[in-house]
Amino acid sequence: MDVIAHVDSLPASIHEPGGCLPIDGPGMEELLSSLPAQSTRRSPGGSASNVARGVAELLSRLASGHGPSAGSPPSEDIRAQFIGMVGDDETAAEYEAALVRRGVAPRLLRAGGGAGAAAKGGGEDRGDCEEGGGGGEGGAGGGGASAPSPSPPLTTATCLCLVTPGGQRTMRTCLGAASLLKTERQLPAGWSEGAAAVHVEGYALWREGLAAGAMEAAAAAAAPAPSSASSSSPAAPAPAVITSIDCASFEVVRARRGELEALLATGRVDVLFCNEEEAAALAEGEAEGGSAGGDEEGEGDEGSPVVSRALRRALGLGARVAVASLGPAGARAMAKRRRRRDSGGEEKGGAEEKGDDHFSFCSYWCPAEVVESVEDTVGAGDAFAAGFLTSLLLSGNSSSSSKSGGSRGSGAEEGEQLSLLERGEVLEAALRLGCAAGAAAVRASGADPGKQAWDAVAAKVHKERERERELALA
Repeated sequence: MDVIAHVDSLPASIHEPGGCLPIDGPGMEELLSSLPAQSTRRSPGGSASNVARGVAELLSRLASGHGPSAGSPPSEDIRAQFIGMVGDDETAAEYEAALVRRGVAPRLLRAGGGAGAAAKGGGEDRGDCEEGGGGGEGGAGGGGASAPSPSPPLTTATCLCLVTPGGQRTMRTCLGAASLLKTERQLPAGWSEGAAAVHVEGYALWREGLAAGAMEAAAAAAAPAPSSASSSSPAAPAPAVITSIDCASFEVVRARRGELEALLATGRVDVLFCNEEEAAALAEGEAEGGSAGGDEEGEGDEGSPVVSRALRRALGLGARVAVASLGPAGARAMAKRRRRRDSGGEEKGGAEEKGDDHFSFCSYWCPAEVVESVEDTVGAGDAFAAGFLTSLLLSGNSSSSSKSGGSRGSGAEEGEQLSLLERGEVLEAALRLGCAAGAAAVRASGADPGKQAWDAVAAKVHKERERERELALA
């Protein structure tokens, strides 16, 4: 649960603004006691939970029509769920009710019972920072970590979000019950079956192997089942599952660089999200690992050279798409596209060679919406991720049978077959919806923009669709 406080300056104990660090129960009590009661308010938070709620809000408004790219209506079976661990307290009940009101199916583990009590040991005993808590690390296969010396009984996690003039937020988190969620083996049975997308928050990287285990479980659930049919009858294609993770905070990237890079190297991550600070932290490791080869194509040169290096590095490590939200500078996505061979076996395109892979990097940029007044940036990155993922879900559903490139912005040659995450028009639409959702978040206080804000975002998307249809008919 987020506790949001607008302050003129940060307490003397906080030396670096922004980011997020863990504290214990007494530390949280000390910080809260230093704030006037009337200056704080409670709001459901949690990074992966924010994403799940945003996806649910957008799907409820957009899934009844066509996706961002023209096509048939998406399936109404698309739903959002959140997995996390809570305490046995009133905050947990309040949090669960908030998820349900926002159209998210809560699959909450309870500390002290069931799967939550099954794996209290093992792994590195590190503090974690989690934007919100509301059940701790998790969300469609998220993870958790142990808080510094928690005292029983463990309560539902609390995150203090200190907002300074200008809207910047600095967070301190007491995980409480969420400290017991340590391994993907604790997640509910069948949690990823039928999933179209699985998002893991970056704070799960504090737990060695947790994020990777969740991604592997998602991939296993998407794999085709053994077929009893004859060899002449090919099995149905496996359903596509989009996997994503965010970088959480620049502190997480610095402290858990090895875990993040190892996860990307598995090839299980389709989309990596970061902001400018996190991109800078990711680029710090370029000297050791080097930057990936490949040509960079397309527009989208907005953002610093550091951001470009970070996105290229993420792709070189194994991500398929890397996305940076840049605040008032908009957002940038970079995708890795493998070279195709023509009918004579010759490679097409001019990309460089790296090992056995032949690929190019395609870059896309979207300007930010003009925001007259920023209330705060709490949950803005999560809202952006929700918009981006929702657009991918709708695009994938509405055009699953049409994979050919060649449309505006795709950068594909005539007749070239591209996967969803290689298609320029799909990534451009995802950036637009991400930026619209992020703008809605910074106009509001806390991680929940509210019904009217989500209505406005959906109305903008519908207006863009109508304009695209008119252009197509012209």
